[in-house]
Amino acid sequence: MHKLFRFIGIEWRAPLVFLILLIIHGCSGKSGISGIWEYQVIPPSGEVTGTINIGQKGGAYSGFVTMFTDTFDLTLIEVDDNHLKMENEGAQFSMIFTGDSLNGEVITASQQLPIKSIRTSKKYVARDQIFSSDKETGIAANYMPKNQPVALIFDSDFGPDYDDVGALAILHAMADRGEVEILATIASTTYPNVAPVLNAFNTYFLRPEIPIAIPTANGLDMGDPQHWSDSIVANYPHKIMTNSQAGSATELYRRILASKPDNSVTIVTVGFLTNMANLLKSLPDQYSDLNGQELVNRKVRELVSMAGWFPEGKEFNVIKDAESSKYTFDNWPTPIVFSGFEVGSKIFTGIPLINNEKISSSPVKDAYRIAIPMDPMDKNGRMSWDQTAVIFAVRGPEPYFKLKEGKMVTNTDGSNSWDQNDSGHYYLEFRLPPAEVENEINKLMMHEPTNPKNLIYNNESENLIDPKIKYELSGGAGFYNYAPSAIIDEYGICYMYLCQNKDPFQIVDYVYLFKGIPSEHGYTWQPGTPIVSPSADGWDDCHICDPDVREFTCKYNGQTYDYIMTYLGVDQWDSKHNQIGLAFSKSLDGPWIKFDKNPLVSYERTDRWGVGQSTSVVLDENTIRLFYHKSENKDATMVARDIKLSNLDNIILGEEKLIPNIRPNAYLSYSEKNVYLVSEVRIDMSGEIPTWVGNYARFAYMPIENDIHSIDAKWIDIGYVGPEDTGFPRNHNPGFLTDTKGYMLSDDEITIYLTAAVTGENWLWSYDLYSAKFDLNLKK
Repeated sequence: MHKLFRFIGIEWRAPLVFLILLIIHGCSGKSGISGIWEYQVIPPSGEVTGTINIGQKGGAYSGFVTMFTDTFDLTLIEVDDNHLKMENEGAQFSMIFTGDSLNGEVITASQQLPIKSIRTSKKYVARDQIFSSDKETGIAANYMPKNQPVALIFDSDFGPDYDDVGALAILHAMADRGEVEILATIASTTYPNVAPVLNAFNTYFLRPEIPIAIPTANGLDMGDPQHWSDSIVANYPHKIMTNSQAGSATELYRRILASKPDNSVTIVTVGFLTNMANLLKSLPDQYSDLNGQELVNRKVRELVSMAGWFPEGKEFNVIKDAESSKYTFDNWPTPIVFSGFEVGSKIFTGIPLINNEKISSSPVKDAYRIAIPMDPMDKNGRMSWDQTAVIFAVRGPEPYFKLKEGKMVTNTDGSNSWDQNDSGHYYLEFRLPPAEVENEINKLMMHEPTNPKNLIYNNESENLIDPKIKYELSGGAGFYNYAPSAIIDEYGICYMYLCQNKDPFQIVDYVYLFKGIPSEHGYTWQPGTPIVSPSADGWDDCHICDPDVREFTCKYNGQTYDYIMTYLGVDQWDSKHNQIGLAFSKSLDGPWIKFDKNPLVSYERTDRWGVGQSTSVVLDENTIRLFYHKSENKDATMVARDIKLSNLDNIILGEEKLIPNIRPNAYLSYSEKNVYLVSEVRIDMSGEIPTWVGNYARFAYMPIENDIHSIDAKWIDIGYVGPEDTGFPRNHNPGFLTDTKGYMLSDDEITIYLTAAVTGENWLWSYDLYSAKFDLNLKK
């Protein structure tokens, strides 16, 4: 397959003509074609970005296309009657040119994909020199196209400010794109959380093995004033629990540098220069016969530092350890590029991240969500100094920056000035408006992990169990089944309550009952029967679903009922304003009577999802514990509350309590020993619909004596159910098989029911029910 299209995920049997057809409006003749056009394609396998570079000399054209770190020459470029024709192996592009915008589609042998492009420069940049010396920048160094990831060490104070979080997030985003290899994440501070929280972020991004170290000499003990790191360490997995488990920064630097090819490593510092000074002063050791300065000179390509204020000023990273800063900048033997205070202070990021409702259980989002409201100056987002340094360190200056060459003069008090008559140092200036850099940083900061096979939820998980998968039931062609609540009665009959549509290919949710008769091969399912329908009007007149049935005696209007059902109802076709209702019956088969004082749990706002997806356990003859999903400040949370229901004329709703550390749409159950959890998760989701349902179910537990409402509560993973288990790309709405009170049947073997489905045009009509059986004896 041609390398250019591996990223798009298309196999090529033979070279094709690479044709870009530009229908040009508002442009006279052949002018306006030259320059750098930054494009974006979004195929199912993930976003593809790069540039189209076109230059003109006399009547001839030349150019090339970049894709991430690869470059592809164009063998033919012709302009005729406002059309541009370009040839290479690959595909065909058809685009509309309006001003500095190109929009259209890329056409391959198998599909058509949208493509959009903007012109970032009207100046052509040659194939062999992505950025060259000119009067505008004064830089002498060339930034050549990269054909392999940048080998990079990230050095950060990771505490006094939280733009470090954004910097590490975009570094992982670029690593997932193949742009960078993260060799180490090293702290320049020593406050107690710094090594654990770095490990928590690396673990979240599925790189828990990245080495971490802290200063062993002259390190500053400076933590985060907003205490976001406390929340991250409490809520996210990490195997490094204390700084004592991290290594020596100087030793780690020497070990990594000694093992790498000459002139191959980029170091980016977004904190204090303590480790850099210690490295330069280091002596030969078991890793290298070279001293620190000699080792840096041989192995380090460049140092990129968020430090200084240009052309002069006093900046935090420099002045806090002024002695190390001056020593480093006076003695560093390879080029240094500075991203100064004045650059990051014009870029504000984080607001799109915390407002993105699709992102949940993200330490990046949590850090910004906690910290931004604490400072009125951050109402439009946090200034983004560290991210600019990382962007440059990986991608070089184009298209966002240009470089000013000279020499930084560092004074003993940490203040700095600039000697434009010297050389060897550079500082960033904007080439494009800061808002364009801001947009790219915001986009990268919203990146989520993309390798589900390596997902680690907590540090106590080991020896995960693979489930046994079995197809269970379907409503038939034109019907969907999801949100199961399954209980076994005293005769071993399984009562499966779930959501299904009543009329073929009509999307209206009803509560259905399927009865499973036990046999030697599992359950033989009887045809489903609708048992609860949407009301003619009122709070549940659109859909009702997510049933949960329990054996519980209650009295109402002089009658005694033996079973209750909580369910979700909604009165808006946009599926917002969900609320929880109650029904009761004298038999598991029904008939079911809706409570005339519904909803049981109400939700006022009509512009948010609301409350629903409830499950419960019976605590005693008077009380149930109800677990449910709730929309809170644009985030989705899981909560629990104890409700006294034995007398329906006097219902007592207990306090609503948050359950931290789990995702919404979770099902909880108890045994004598443990609290069990199964929840829907989204990992490495493609853009194919349905994008709003998960592709994995997570199965976990904690000892029953633990407090599930504690921020320190740790869930221990047992296993997952995903595409590799069921064979389907979507696996969602899981629930447990329990007894009639909502408790686990045993701690030895546990069954989960979930919906497996396809993606694409007919996704909804593929919703069938599957079981996943976990043999917990394998963990004993």
